[in-house]
Amino acid sequence: MREKRARAIGINYQGKRILWGLYTL
Repeated sequence: MREKRARAIGINYQGKRILWGLYTL
């Protein structure tokens, strides 16, 4: 359960980073 939650947070963080990258471009 904890692993799944941590993974979901990691994916969410990566997604936000990608969105910011596209936004800044």
